[in-house]
Amino acid sequence: MRSHFCASYVAIGLRPRHDLNPILVATAQRNLIKLPSPRLILLFIFLQCALLNADQKPEAFHFFGLTNLWTVELRFTASQWKQLQAGNRAPSPDTPKSRADDSDRNYTYSHADLRIADRIVTNVGVRLKGAGTQAGNAQERWPFRIDLDKYAENQRIDGASKISFNNNYYDSSYLREALSYECFRSFGVPAPRTCFIKLFLSVPGSYERKYLGLYNAAEGIETQFVKSHFKDGSGLLLKPNFGLGGFPSRTDWQGLTQSLNPKNAATEAQHQRMIDFFKLLNQSNEKLFRENIGSFVNIDEYLRFLVVNVALVNQDSYLGMGKNYYIYLDKDSNKLNWLPWDLDLSMGGFFFCGGPRDRIELSIDRPSSIRDPLIRRVLAVPEYRDRYHNLMRDFLAKHFDKELMFDRIDLLSGIIRDAVMEEKSTRPEDFARSLDGRDGTRPTFQDSTVRWMLIEPGLKLFVEKRIESIQAQLAGKREGVRTGFGHVEPW
Repeated sequence: MRSHFCASYVAIGLRPRHDLNPILVATAQRNLIKLPSPRLILLFIFLQCALLNADQKPEAFHFFGLTNLWTVELRFTASQWKQLQAGNRAPSPDTPKSRADDSDRNYTYSHADLRIADRIVTNVGVRLKGAGTQAGNAQERWPFRIDLDKYAENQRIDGASKISFNNNYYDSSYLREALSYECFRSFGVPAPRTCFIKLFLSVPGSYERKYLGLYNAAEGIETQFVKSHFKDGSGLLLKPNFGLGGFPSRTDWQGLTQSLNPKNAATEAQHQRMIDFFKLLNQSNEKLFRENIGSFVNIDEYLRFLVVNVALVNQDSYLGMGKNYYIYLDKDSNKLNWLPWDLDLSMGGFFFCGGPRDRIELSIDRPSSIRDPLIRRVLAVPEYRDRYHNLMRDFLAKHFDKELMFDRIDLLSGIIRDAVMEEKSTRPEDFARSLDGRDGTRPTFQDSTVRWMLIEPGLKLFVEKRIESIQAQLAGKREGVRTGFGHVEPW
């Protein structure tokens, strides 16, 4: 029975514990060769089961990984599903006020069971998520937010307590978010881990393992995430929503909190720190700004965050919408750090900001279309601008190289292709064009069973032409283009 359990444990992709004493493990493995064959076999089985069976909690396996593709099922009772569908603007009646999260206050949470391969995590919190991606609801392609320990304490999957199931409703390549997060992580910017999932839904009387489609699962940016990336995880986490108006001109905490959306309780010292930052940003002269901005902002991390956003033309975020990112005030350094979020329209995919050719030519030195004095003032400092340009060159050479990116696109598309075709909402030729090219065509409208829109440009075309544009801009041969959602703020 024990060996049977170990075999099934391995079959669903679980890996040995990495927190066991490595010296003892290595010693035991070396001693295997000294034993007679029957004892060798028995001890080998015992050792492997000890490693695999050491901890059966959900966090004991590696869920996240760019090349991972899991079969996942959400199971609701009829009443639980009805509660979830009641609307996304009313608080759940059974959510204790002490557990309320600012980002959850307008959503209806419900209970559900979550199955990953043949492993079940019971009584998790689930709500709808997103804004534009909820257009997929009409096609039964709901985006979900999973809160593992909302109703049961200390439930984790691969260390995460919150996971977003993103429906790829607009991204006809299905790869933009996963590839973009990888680019941020590889370039030293803290960013969520991801994996692909084939998501099924079961609701008695309504759905029996209904295949919703290929989703991208992304680790939530919350307390667990912050603790894994910063020395002290008790700092202030913010999720700004400045909108098209850009950075606020307010310098009082009550006014700032309306657009900064703090995710945890802030101390008076943290309140004052943010007030002082916005005063410096909005009211200081150039000399004072240059002398003090480095004490408020982790400049190298901010420039890296900016490099990847600009290179990937991620405009449904910091650059073009004033939202879809986080800021973390690290308690240890007392500096602000920028964190990416919601990248499904990255890599030139935000179709509301100009045409595909203009997006590919986005200016690297004037990339923001909204009022963002931070970008403008930081890049006006000669040493920061030089550092930004050098980081951009490094990103192109080591992390956004054409051959490297083409290989990643080929690898990942091969992993997900069958799952995409199983949806029957994306035709093979459309999927291929979303990966390879397509420039100058208009969105394609089809019947309700076929993907309604094909984002342009295709990924490989974007990568190739974007690299050309950035290199030409760095060499002073092109100026780049400024695009935005409607009005573009003067630089």
